[in-house]
This record gives sequence, structure tokens and C-alpha cells, in this order.
Amino acid sequence: MKVTYSWLKEFIDIDISPSELVEVFENLGIEVEDFRYLGNGLKGKVFVGEIVDLKPHPEKPEWKVIRVNIGKDTLTSVSGAPNLEKGGKVVYAVPGAILPNGLEVKTVRLRGIDSVGMPLSDEEIGVPIEAKGIINLPKEFKPGEDPLPHLELDDWVYDLYITPNRPDLLSVLGIAREISVKLEKRVREPQPQFEISRDVGTFSVKVEAPEGCPRYTLRVQRDVVVKESSPK
Repeated sequence: MKVTYSWLKEFIDIDISPSELVEVFENLGIEVEDFRYLGNGLKGKVFVGEIVDLKPHPEKPEWKVIRVNIGKDTLTSVSGAPNLEKGGKVVYAVPGAILPNGLEVKTVRLRGIDSVGMPLSDEEIGVPIEAKGIINLPKEFKPGEDPLPHLELDDWVYDLYITPNRPDLLSVLGIAREISVKLEKRVREPQPQFEISRDVGTFSVKVEAPEGCPRYTLRVQRDVVVKESSPK
């Protein structure tokens, strides 16, 4: 069961550090199999960048040579991403950044041009989706800013081993309830907002074992939108 520090804080006011929370889990008998900072290898090495110049590579036109303003400097990079655009805001990794897959970003020479760092895709920052190009940030972002909070990578993740006798801990809310006792904090229970209508039509229900199910109730929910889950 994986849960992040920020996600738990949506349900409970945690006034201890992420590393101190590891000890709380262990005191509650919840084994922490892994604990890590999501931005490890990226902190201080990735910036919001603005593409200030873009042109085809002289030897390979399908590649683009871009000049990217990262606030304190303007760097040149060669990229084959299909969604590059002049004036676009990107997540730019400078040499020395370590990507989640273990790749170290370096300066490389590509067909006669030094590529100093690179704009990143979702896949390259560890989001398990098929990337169709680099990340395009909102226009209001400024060159040189830290993009990790926007990418939800300025966070810590706990990989917890949940024993079979504790199915109540197989949700973020369940874990928040458990640590609330130790921290002596009140849990903020979700308060879903919906409109209740009694005009739902009629349904035929047959209870075949009334001794085991003396009462049967149901609720109809309409206008449900099915879409992909958040990477979080």
C-alpha cells in the first residue's frame, strides 16, 4: 500500500516531519517497506524553462535545436519531442539531474551541436504513462521556478506492508484514521456533495434469503463520468 505525505495531510493535520512519521507507523505495527523523496535526484536540478528560440537541426530536420531560458541561464538543447513551441514553458533538467529511471542528465554532442540538459516528459519524471511529448507547463510559470510542487514531486512516499487482518488500512483514509489516534488529531472525513432526488423510477428486487438479508436498500447515481485516474 503506497501513500504520500501530502495525501495524508488532506485528511489529518500532521505536525511532524515525513521521516518522523515513519516511526509513528512502526509504533503502530505498520511495517514501512520503503520511504523516499519523490524528487530525489531532481531537487535543484530541474527548473521551469521558457523556449526562447526554436529551429530545425541543420543535419537532421526532424530534431529541433532549442534555446531555453531557465532563469539564471539560457541553455541549448537538441530534442525530437513533437510538441515543442517557441514561448512554451517546459520542465528542464540540467546536467547532473538523476531521473527516476536512474539516467543521469549530461551534456552530449548530437550531430555537431552540444545539448546541455533536456526538457522532460511525464515518463521521464516517473509518471507511468506513455508520453507523447514533453511536459507543457501553464503560461503563468516563470523561468527558473521550481516545478516539483506543480508536478507533485515535492513529496514523500511510504510503501506500507498491510497484513491480511487489517483490510481497514487498505485506503488512505483508513491509514489517516489509524495515525490520528497516535498523533491525537481529528480526521477530516470526506464530505461528498450531491443532489438527492426521489424521482429515480422503480426497480424490481427479490430477496431470496430474507433470513440473511431482512432489509435491502440501494441508491442510483447518475451523470457519472468515467476517466483515467490521476497519476497520484
